[in-house]
Amino acid sequence: MTASSVPNHLSTSGKVFFASLCAGTFGLGVWQVERLVEKLQLIDERQAQLDMEPATHLDASQQPYRRRLLRGSFRHDKEVLIGPRGAPPGVYMSVQGLSAMSGKSSSNQQQGMSSGPQGYHVLTPLELADGTADRQMVWVNRGWVPKNIVPGGEQPYRRQGAVEAAKIQQGLSTIPPKWTRPTGAVQVTAVQAQVEKPKFITPEHDYSRRPLQLFWLDGLALQAIAESNEETYLMTQVLEEEKEEETEKHQQGSQANIEYPLRPPITSVGDFRTTPAIHVGYAATWFGLSAAGVYMTRKLITKGRF
Repeated sequence: MTASSVPNHLSTSGKVFFASLCAGTFGLGVWQVERLVEKLQLIDERQAQLDMEPATHLDASQQPYRRRLLRGSFRHDKEVLIGPRGAPPGVYMSVQGLSAMSGKSSSNQQQGMSSGPQGYHVLTPLELADGTADRQMVWVNRGWVPKNIVPGGEQPYRRQGAVEAAKIQQGLSTIPPKWTRPTGAVQVTAVQAQVEKPKFITPEHDYSRRPLQLFWLDGLALQAIAESNEETYLMTQVLEEEKEEETEKHQQGSQANIEYPLRPPITSVGDFRTTPAIHVGYAATWFGLSAAGVYMTRKLITKGRF
């Protein structure tokens, strides 16, 4: 084929193809910018609700992030562990190894891609003192504990025979927990949380384990464990701002000084997994691809070849 026979322009189908690529990537960039604006608005709304004075009622339909003051007594005999899972955002933990020699604490917000230590969320029913909103009980996520302080937590999970399992669980049930269990009348600061829905592949709970453990926040299972006719209502106990700095300093020492369960600070409640910085990065990527597509398409048109 001679040089004169080479087409001097893209075909119509070629123009449509490259134009659609450029327009599509540009549209995805615009979509990420819109998501960024929405996310910033949600963050402002969340912060405004967190700054409000704590409410004593449970109706969180209009203000899901507002703090609630709950008064009552815990039913530790119905306590449930959820996991194993990583620590919630903002929780400070003692570090080990070379990092521990520097005297620094660690927050799971600073661990990047590291999975961090695994543990369990401690859920306990709270019998309300005043029957708030016609409810007698709410489930409170009192915080997170590492696996190494949970009786049997470090043992690999496997199915045992009925007799062997009964012996193991009976022995574990006699070991006292290494986390606090406040008794009598208590007042806790909490925000509304949500139970989880089963995913496509969801493990079945093993109700024979002691302490009692669930793999996920199963609302129906919690209702049955509490022996209640009320639908499961879940709250997350948080650490107040004035106690956050004190707790961080207290936990910078040895692990023996840490009081479990570890509660997330109020400043990290409702943190979004997809942060504004991630939306900015996605938008820049899509706009960059669109600009590169426009540049290459123009080169193809001006040079007269595909």
